[in-house]
Amino acid sequence: MAINYKSIIWDITNRSVLSGFWAKSSDTGRGLRVTIAADNIILVPGTETLKIRFRAADGTFQSTAAVIVNGAFNIELDDLILNQVSNGVQADLELEVNGKIISSPTFEIPVYDSIGI
Repeated sequence: MAINYKSIIWDITNRSVLSGFWAKSSDTGRGLRVTIAADNIILVPGTETLKIRFRAADGTFQSTAAVIVNGAFNIELDDLILNQVSNGVQADLELEVNGKIISSPTFEIPVYDSIGI
């Protein structure tokens, strides 16, 4: 199955996450393509790791690791993420650089049961 990746930018200097991303429940063909920036300068990942952390329906935190593809981090959003709640998932990003963790502010991914047109 082809994954449709929505590009978002995370500026680690001012901690902002620019997203505008949404998903449909059980829509496993969605993902995030995360570009990391510092002071509005795009950083090309090398040995860094990135994961998305999200609050599951039972209140625990789960995470999914990203894969580096063509200079950005791709995160596939699977059933574990998109079936947690009916109206949205609270999430944050964690970047590990040389053993140091940098966390984004929490943001919400709206999740809809169906998409009406």
